[in-house]
Amino acid sequence: MTLLGWVEQAGGSKPRVMRTHYGSPGAPDLVFEQEVPDPTALETQIKKVTETGDFQQWAKNVSELLEHSSKRELYAVARSGS
Repeated sequence: MTLLGWVEQAGGSKPRVMRTHYGSPGAPDLVFEQEVPDPTALETQIKKVTETGDFQQWAKNVSELLEHSSKRELYAVARSGS
């Protein structure tokens, strides 16, 4: 299974993985994006995914390839009233 599959299995909606090939120094090597209804749903999905042994092994293998350690950013999409 892949990261996208684990997220979908945990109830995630519209997961996307974007790889940065020519990023600037300090830019992430790998970007994962997902739409969620609220932060609580996101935390529940993250817990479901990260508790699996397959994900833990995958994360260990991937982290050795990354130049920078991972970090989490949460953005709220604001829509105008028009």
